[in-house]
Amino acid sequence: MKFLMKPTLLLTFFALFLFTSCQDEVVDIIDPNEQETIVPGSRLANLMRSATSNDGSYDNILDNSDCFSIELPVTIILDGITITIEEADDLDELEDLLEELVDNEDFIDFVFPLTIILNDYTEIVIESLDQLEAYIDQCDNDEDVIECVDFQYPISFSVFNTEFQVIDTIVIESDQQLYAFLESLDDENAALLISLNFPVTLVYANGDTLVVNNNQELSDAIEAAEEDCDDDDPTLCDEDEIAQNLLECRWEIDDTNFNDFDDLYITFNANGGFVIEGAPGTANVTGNWDLQTTDIGVKLILSELTAFQEDLGGIWLIVECEEDELEIIKGDLELELDRDCETDFNCEVQDLAEDLLECYWIGVSNLFENITPQPFYFTANGEVYLGNANGSDETPTGTYDIAVTGSSIYLILDLGVPYEFLSGEWQLVECDDDRYEFINGDNYLVFEQECEDPSDVFECFSDFVITACDENNDIDDGKAIFNISANTIGTVDCVAPYTASFHETEADASSNINAIINTEEVLSASTVLYLRIEASNSEFEIYEVVLVVEDCEPNGCSELDVDNILMECSWFVTNYNGSDDLSIYQLDFNMDQELIITNTTDNSTITAGWSTFGGPDGVVVEFSNVNGSNIQAISGNWTVVECSGEILVFARENDQMVLERDCNTNNFCNEQDVLANLLECVWVPVNYNGDDVFVNYVMQFNSDQSLIVEGNGMNFTGNYSIQQGSALFLFIGGLDNTEVQDLGADWTVVECNSNRLELVSNNNILVLERECN
Repeated sequence: MKFLMKPTLLLTFFALFLFTSCQDEVVDIIDPNEQETIVPGSRLANLMRSATSNDGSYDNILDNSDCFSIELPVTIILDGITITIEEADDLDELEDLLEELVDNEDFIDFVFPLTIILNDYTEIVIESLDQLEAYIDQCDNDEDVIECVDFQYPISFSVFNTEFQVIDTIVIESDQQLYAFLESLDDENAALLISLNFPVTLVYANGDTLVVNNNQELSDAIEAAEEDCDDDDPTLCDEDEIAQNLLECRWEIDDTNFNDFDDLYITFNANGGFVIEGAPGTANVTGNWDLQTTDIGVKLILSELTAFQEDLGGIWLIVECEEDELEIIKGDLELELDRDCETDFNCEVQDLAEDLLECYWIGVSNLFENITPQPFYFTANGEVYLGNANGSDETPTGTYDIAVTGSSIYLILDLGVPYEFLSGEWQLVECDDDRYEFINGDNYLVFEQECEDPSDVFECFSDFVITACDENNDIDDGKAIFNISANTIGTVDCVAPYTASFHETEADASSNINAIINTEEVLSASTVLYLRIEASNSEFEIYEVVLVVEDCEPNGCSELDVDNILMECSWFVTNYNGSDDLSIYQLDFNMDQELIITNTTDNSTITAGWSTFGGPDGVVVEFSNVNGSNIQAISGNWTVVECSGEILVFARENDQMVLERDCNTNNFCNEQDVLANLLECVWVPVNYNGDDVFVNYVMQFNSDQSLIVEGNGMNFTGNYSIQQGSALFLFIGGLDNTEVQDLGADWTVVECNSNRLELVSNNNILVLERECN
């Protein structure tokens, strides 16, 4: 598009809008539900801000830029005619006029100056064509604008102070006011709580309205509108149309998150059942399906899956629906279903017979137990060899034949030990040039073609060097524990099949004798071991595995030791360069690397950070974001020079600091108090390894040690117990093979108060928060 500069009067800026607020008096109310407040930077706040951003796309016929709109009225010259665009409706007439002009030399010429309005409502006066083109060129659509849903105004917010009193009511009359209000939450009123007053009405681009009654409904509705947004023809998914489409053909799954379910096919049946096929190592998966229309859209419910229940089972929201494509979401998971109406069975007997003779085939079956699959070689005379490239010098493992019965094709196998369990008639159900899938009753057998030379496996390997720390620095034996398998073959991604074994001498490796049995815990001094890699054609190579023992803990504490010691109890700075001035500060180290510093004289707190890492002289503890008078002196990196269960001594250049442990600062972490609090209310698992995957469930602990987990329309029953030992333990069981089975574990209580429990099991972290409403 060409723009020609024309002089005109400078348009004035739009006057700043004013919030309407009212307050008659301070009103005491009950503590507002935390889930109903608007938290700056939260998912809901960001969605509301995106929905109220200035939509720069509506006038693209003028500027071809989504990053801003042009303030109306604006004067343009088109084909020698001066036109004033007074309002947005005039843009449709402009579009019709442009379609009627057939002369490609007709362009829109702007009369400058003019004003552009960015997505965040910033107004900029444009004086020239070059300046306008510069803003168009630098547009990269950074602002996340949701164009398909608007608020029906007015709406209002209640403002609470930290005493949970209503101190103001903010009335919002427009998108621009709401956007500015949300922006102000990031910078102002840090000590205030903001809550939207419901109900609130949303208006979709097609004119439909939706009334929402809480934050969750509002968040879901805006997010659904964003997913289903279509500038030209916004449509809502229809349950009957979706059901009809699902039944017409099978659908290919496209896993946009993790690629775990790519290339699987799901067939929906009219009786409410479905079948998933194409998963290597798994028989066809069955389950039940249903559709449900809700205020936020149509939901696809998958239940009772024979496999993948945790990942694929549950309630999916359909956010995009076309005749040949569906997009569904569940939490952070997103799947795309692509319709596949190719119904012809394109498997031919001749193709199967010819393909089997090419290269070798890796067999996968649900019948394989305690057997490492080897390549299958099929010969033209009907013989089957395992692990031999041509069968010239080996005895065949068995025979095969191909038969046709009616419209079905069968591979008939007659194999000897140890593959005799594969003998029988296998019906061909899926075929490609390099993959064939067969079934026999409830069992499956998949052959995948590999055409690389088996000897190519040796290109995957080389010599290895493994370093480990002396496993006990108190005993100078120079030995360490090595996981030799994980640090060698466990680091290699090789498609060619092979057999690996470890040996203490090269001669043993060459003869394949005296293999090391436990390769995950090898106690050894610095030495050389030998890795034998044997290809499927029995050729082998030997590689050196050099073990190096290092003294990694010169001061008697490993990084893990320091982490565990710091998180066990509270700590006090009893000595800082010979002074005890900092002893009034209590330091509590949390597992999420949060450091809570409490001034015990006035109970004021500071939230800082901490972390550990290995340094050249030992373990280093870093204190970060310590913003407080006096105590900020501990900021920075400190090397641990002495450690025990009760005291830690740090050094940093010319500074020295001593921390002493105090395990009597928290009297709540005992069996009786924890049990009493568990029984009082329900508990919400708000955090599991940093994710809110279980936040929609509640856990009810009963006095008979039964446990009920409820959420997403389902109930699960388990059990629990509490035991006081070297630590306080919460044992949760009985949830196996359920959607919440990860909650079942032997948990150690590492942090507790009357409203919050932080639990640890192996490398897993679970945070429970009490809900008494």
